[in-house]
Amino acid sequence: MSEAFGVYNPERGNSRRSIIIIDKQGIVRYKRIYDRGLPDTNEVMAELEKL
Repeated sequence: MSEAFGVYNPERGNSRRSIIIIDKQGIVRYKRIYDRGLPDTNEVMAELEKL
């Protein structure tokens, strides 16, 4: 699944830290990969409120 969403890291053999928001129709509405640190919860909540 992580390969399908483009978050798989083949060099490390695992998925990158990411948040993907998918709407009820199965359309990706938000995708962000975090190399370091934690996600901005305000940003994520703002994206969820758009749905």
